[in-house]
Amino acid sequence: MIYYLNIGSNLDDREGNLWAADLRLSLDLGLVFARSAIIETPAWGFESDNAFLNMGVAVECELEPLEVLNVIHNIEHELNMGQGHRDSEGNYIDRLVDIVDGKRRRPQKTVGEFSAQLCERVVVGTRQRDGVFVRY
Repeated sequence: MIYYLNIGSNLDDREGNLWAADLRLSLDLGLVFARSAIIETPAWGFESDNAFLNMGVAVECELEPLEVLNVIHNIEHELNMGQGHRDSEGNYIDRLVDIVDGKRRRPQKTVGEFSAQLCERVVVGTRQRDGVFVRY
């Protein structure tokens, strides 16, 4: 199957973080064979002075969607050095790497809507299955 994911970063070397996540997706999931242009957006769902760089990617692998989500979360955990996406009060915080899987929602816009916009930059005709954009 082909999965369409979005990588974001709003800390430190943002572009370098995108490419580190891209490499890990290639190593842990399968071939990343298409990428969107990198775009800059403000943080959504929380206040931050740090804008995000975002890139959509297409990955081909044989894993089922829920297995892909587990791999994504492991990559995020490792690249963020164990720091989660929320502070102790449950608020979203800045992060080195955020790999959007379509399940997270933020107040201003659903991640699914944003993911769809970036995925369209990679290829037209994607849809969600278990929260991950897939093309069969």
